Amino acid sequence: SPDSDGDGVCDSQDICQGSDDNIDTNGDGIPDGCANCPIFNFNNDPLISYTGQDAGTAAYSSDGLTVLLEGNSWKALEINYNITANTILEFEFGSTEEGELHEIIFDNNLTLAATPRFKLFGSQAANSPITDFAYTNVGFWTSFKIPLGDYVTGLKEYIGFTMDNDADPNIGNSFFRNVKLYEDTDGDGECDLICVTLDCQDNDLDGVFADVDPDDNDPCIPDASAGPCCQLIVMNNQELGNGSFLDVIDCAESGDTITFDSSVNNTIISFAVQNAIISKDLYIIANPASNITIYGNNMSQTFLIESGFNVHIEGLKILSGNGIFGRAIENEGSLTIKNCDIIDTQGGNLENLIFNKGSLTIKGIVNLLNQ
Repeated sequence: SPDSDGDGVCDSQDICQGSDDNIDTNGDGIPDGCANCPIFNFNNDPLISYTGQDAGTAAYSSDGLTVLLEGNSWKALEINYNITANTILEFEFGSTEEGELHEIIFDNNLTLAATPRFKLFGSQAANSPITDFAYTNVGFWTSFKIPLGDYVTGLKEYIGFTMDNDADPNIGNSFFRNVKLYEDTDGDGECDLICVTLDCQDNDLDGVFADVDPDDNDPCIPDASAGPCCQLIVMNNQELGNGSFLDVIDCAESGDTITFDSSVNNTIISFAVQNAIISKDLYIIANPASNITIYGNNMSQTFLIESGFNVHIEGLKILSGNGIFGRAIENEGSLTIKNCDIIDTQGGNLENLIFNKGSLTIKGIVNLLNQ
């Protein structure tokens, strides 16, 4: 399968399409690109300097959630965020030594004319600072939740963090951690939930996966139009239904690989109403030691490979249906069979087990047997 967002996870298994599944700052199982309220990670996006003003340092915690500014430090993070009347800025701030200005600011050009500027701490007055949010508990963390939309709206390219002190001695420090911007349209002071369909996620651990489980990610109802989640793993030996062999064939995309859960070992998957008709490129792979049997039973053939498709079948026992020609496999496409036992249930000519009208490749050991 393709990997269109380049995160090393195939599109068919992507949790957050368009973003990197491997970046999950708060470890909640939802990648930051699809998280409701992602926390800024300074290791992933290091701060940049305010030209002509920044002469200090920035140090980041190992998890990237905390930054320490010292000296005359003016740093910024590019956000390109469209601030609305409902936007909230949430963060924690701490300091063990007061400098001239400890601020969090917003601007579009990395200049000292930034607006708005929220002064949290410091001995110096600033140009048009907002002082509604004061830090007073020196040496300890303080949580702030600023209704940013009350002060400014519109696009802001940067959020800035300052530890301004250009006097002698150069003292002071600013700690910022767990910084996040989010929307609060219902006014409850909490981040709005963004309803994202997370294919193949079982967040409530009830054994049912998101696309077919209305209470996963509650209160967001998964998108029913997305169809049932396709894990590409056969989970039972039923003929039909979720997790069955025919269900996985149906939901797989062309080029996918189908495997079998260990619970299917030593079982027979028997067809009474439908055989395995394959009209896409597929790899179907089992370990021969798993002793998994696909049985045509009442069908005239067990497998039908349609014209124009490349199919690889490996490690299975294939019991024939009750037809005459190709009662185990009728191949009109390009088929590779590897390490399989193909078994006739009709006691007829073994040459009739496979009716090949396309391209057939045999690999490993393939046995044609009578039952």
